[in-house]
Amino acid sequence: MLCLALLVALAVAALAPAAAKAAPEDVGFEGPSSSGSGSAPTGSKPESKLWWNDGSWWASMWHPGSAEFRIFKLEQGSQTWTDTGVALDDRPGTRADVLWDGAAEKLYVASHRFSESPESGFPSRLYRFSYDAGTDRYRRDSGFPVEINDFRTETLVIEKDSSGQLWATWVQGGKVWVNRTICTPSCNDASWATAFSFDAEVTSDVISSLIAFGGNRLGVMWSNQNNWTFGFAIHTDSQADEVWSLETALSGTQLSDDHINLKKDSAGRVYAAVKTSKSSSTDPLTMLLVRQAGGG
Repeated sequence: MLCLALLVALAVAALAPAAAKAAPEDVGFEGPSSSGSGSAPTGSKPESKLWWNDGSWWASMWHPGSAEFRIFKLEQGSQTWTDTGVALDDRPGTRADVLWDGAAEKLYVASHRFSESPESGFPSRLYRFSYDAGTDRYRRDSGFPVEINDFRTETLVIEKDSSGQLWATWVQGGKVWVNRTICTPSCNDASWATAFSFDAEVTSDVISSLIAFGGNRLGVMWSNQNNWTFGFAIHTDSQADEVWSLETALSGTQLSDDHINLKKDSAGRVYAAVKTSKSSSTDPLTMLLVRQAGGG
């Protein structure tokens, strides 16, 4: 939770105007109560609940009165989050990852039942919304939500590549899984293919995440406490969906744990904030891994 709070605070501080600064003793902009939503709805490290659009911050937050997740907007002047009335998932015990595509003016929300013990029979949903700048409001697109998979999982992360294809990753049954939308003849975001897994045996308490980077590449990172590594698989958008090259981002005894958050920059570098399993006061607990644009 500390890692997530730090990332959120850094993001808000970077883009919010001076009028919206919090008081020195505050750590951010307090939202509504999450009572009734389940355990720690913002607790999954690779998942994002925030996006920046049309000069404002927006968020997926629990609305206690209606017992559902909704879209909230940060009012900069009053430093308060306001309910827009636009519903997301109505299932308590779910967590979500949001993705705003400014070019397409589409908001994607991947919502899943949270559990550290994956099990079938719990569909993960993809919601898609269009934004109307005139009314400052989001509208759910017809035909959504659709199912990404039929499992409850610890995390579920989505990303879009340069071709417009949506991807999702999660961990299930000791494997890192990936699925993608079908883009033949065109990408409609609603049709998902058959999921496949990487040849990596992992423990149950691990996670994976996604990042599009370098203009035409997609990366999947996962933690593996069987061999104490963070793996990184890279896919070039023009290649077949199942073609990936594998790298090791970090390796060493107790150097991996189930904490990952990925970011990129315009130069093609990938940044990974990760946590180790070390406990000594002289050992690193959180680390920043940087993959250069050319690799390494």
